[in-house]
Amino acid sequence: MDSNAFTQRLCQRTGMTPEQVTAMQEALADLVIEQAIERNTISLQGFGQFALKERLPREMFNPSTGEFRHVPGSYALGFRPSKALKLFPTA
Repeated sequence: MDSNAFTQRLCQRTGMTPEQVTAMQEALADLVIEQAIERNTISLQGFGQFALKERLPREMFNPSTGEFRHVPGSYALGFRPSKALKLFPTA
């Protein structure tokens, strides 16, 4: 499902206009990013949790050159699904 189809489905379910749904999606994304920067966990009941995860610095081996390279640490936004989403079987 692409973004337009997703927006249309939200419009059908909520009775909101596409502009209102798009504004809500942008506000939600901005809020998640803002809270992640502040290192807060964001919980959406029945959906899951977003949290900032730390990636530690490490040494990486390049097999084509035979050299080791230092990869600095970084942060990434992680998602942990709720139990309701984990009930779906995988294909």
